[in-house]
Amino acid sequence: MVFSSTVFLFLFLPTVLAIYAAIPLTSGKNSFLFLASLFFYFWGEPFFVGVMVISMGWNDLCGLLIYRYRGRPGAARICLTLGVSANLLLLLVYKYSNFMMENLNPLLASAGMGPLELDPVRLPIGISLLHLPGPFLRGGCLPRRRPRGEEPLESGTLHFHVPVTWP
Repeated sequence: MVFSSTVFLFLFLPTVLAIYAAIPLTSGKNSFLFLASLFFYFWGEPFFVGVMVISMGWNDLCGLLIYRYRGRPGAARICLTLGVSANLLLLLVYKYSNFMMENLNPLLASAGMGPLELDPVRLPIGISLLHLPGPFLRGGCLPRRRPRGEEPLESGTLHFHVPVTWP
């Protein structure tokens, strides 16, 4: 399903908006939008929803560990580094591996070496939207001195994932 398709514009979006308006509680609205987002991505490519869910779980785990080790800045930074590294690795594999092969093979050919073979890697919908903000938003959990009156970050998985996944 594409944003400009008639199915999205005249079936999916109106249905989601109508159900969203009918749900009385904010937490129920967030849960519904999250599930609707996963359905939207599942419609386009079911395999990549699994990648998204695993990545979201990893980001949540890293965020919880950062918060747990907030009194130990070194441990919290290690958790942040692991979270950022995993997200950048996913971006590298899914978004840039084809680009790297297209540019590396001419270099290898000019050096008299044979080309590297790689099956084309398909780009999941929303990969940048999901993986770029994830570790950086979670990085806000790192311990730091807060100005007087500043509240800590909103906790909870849905507060974080709904804005990131919603089409």
